[in-house]
Amino acid sequence: MADGMPVETLQAALEENRRHLRRCQQQARRREHVRRCGGLSKTGVQRVLATYYFSGWQLQAALYVAGQLTSLKATDPDYPTESSIQRLFVEANLGDLLRMHDEGNVQWTRACRFAQKALAEQEVFAWLKTQNLLHGAAPAALQVYEQFRLRQGLAAPGEPLTRRGIHKWVMRWRKRWSVRRGRLRVRDPVDPADLRRKVWTFWQSLSYIAEKYKDRKLLWLNFDETSVAYAPQCPTGCIVSRKHWKINPHCTVRKEVQRAAYSYCATICNSTEVQAKLPHFLIANGSRMRQSVFRAFHALPATKLHVMRRKTAWVTAESLVFMVKALRKAVQPYVPEYKPILILDCACQHLPKGVLRAAKQCGFQVLFVPSCCTSLLQPLDCYAFGPFKQYLRSKYQELRQAEADGQAQEIAWLYHLGQAPRVFFSSRAWGKAFRGIGASRNISDLHPRLQEFMQAANLPLPVKPTREQVSAIFPKRRRMDYAYVSLFG
Repeated sequence: MADGMPVETLQAALEENRRHLRRCQQQARRREHVRRCGGLSKTGVQRVLATYYFSGWQLQAALYVAGQLTSLKATDPDYPTESSIQRLFVEANLGDLLRMHDEGNVQWTRACRFAQKALAEQEVFAWLKTQNLLHGAAPAALQVYEQFRLRQGLAAPGEPLTRRGIHKWVMRWRKRWSVRRGRLRVRDPVDPADLRRKVWTFWQSLSYIAEKYKDRKLLWLNFDETSVAYAPQCPTGCIVSRKHWKINPHCTVRKEVQRAAYSYCATICNSTEVQAKLPHFLIANGSRMRQSVFRAFHALPATKLHVMRRKTAWVTAESLVFMVKALRKAVQPYVPEYKPILILDCACQHLPKGVLRAAKQCGFQVLFVPSCCTSLLQPLDCYAFGPFKQYLRSKYQELRQAEADGQAQEIAWLYHLGQAPRVFFSSRAWGKAFRGIGASRNISDLHPRLQEFMQAANLPLPVKPTREQVSAIFPKRRRMDYAYVSLFG
């Protein structure tokens, strides 16, 4: 008896402690065994080995299943690898493996069924990749499930699922295989090798220009236009469930307003000081924008946005010459210190001889982004226009929320567009956008998509490009015999 406690109580407590220690030791051994097996439980090991067998000894198939079943993180040193899968198979008990074909063994029967389903899903994923990459098709959920049933064969007991069940199954399958639901983009069939040659020519031209004006600071400018709707789509947000509405909630916009759009012409540069001085332009169709709205906008406090009423909202060579001259006026105070390099894409309105002549007279060194390469080499497309459209959608939704009937006033929308040069473009530093396309001539500064596409160890030497190289960057059906002299003459 100690401290008034009976001996029997102490012995019971001691025995309980011993049982707890034995459980802890058993759990520790089990955890160590699971870790040695790559974070797989006994059931998980059976499923991986079954997958390894039914796949025809394909390690990648077994490795994917192991990655789905493991309890370890991908950064853990014991995370499953091909060598660990092979070790599991070598160390497995041969008698236990032979029970894989014993239909009376419940555990192996379930493991084999799981393996056949997993392999069928992998085959469906491979089929989907072929449809996306080779045929340019995005199969519907019903097609995906039909392919799964076809590949699963006799391993799928029971009747086919209902349409609701099919959609639920496909939703879970998409989550397991990182498949999203969407539409494929339509693109011209362009040879990747041809694109790489164009990018290389662009880098060579860029390096040559940078070397040519090495005694001055370079002011990189990128001018481009984008479409801005009169009534942009609403941004993604919260919507009340259907059960709380007699009719589905929606945005009310007149058909003629849905189809109408401005051309917003933006310019960005690598200097935050100069960026605040750069003009932006909004081109509107004169038949769409009323004269009263046009006068009301000019009655507002002046901004860097210039609104232009034309016969068409498209940018023309004539309007581009006017904008180049206005751009020259804005950068004129900085010309003694900087050499302005104007980057343009190969849109048809950018290529006429009059545009190149006006840019040269204004002191701009023009550098063209090769055709079909704007998504890789144009700073505005790579860095600016996406966030800019999100900014505009949120502003337009604020206007809707402020109106009792949800209809934004056109002059209010123009006011927010007029604030965009200051609020959006001048509030950001765009130096990274130019370094990301190679302006710094440092391969590590390139944006990830361009690095992955080119896989270049370094940028080309600053050698003057030949006429053949320059002519290859323009659209094939466009005769640009005058371009070489204007650019590098």
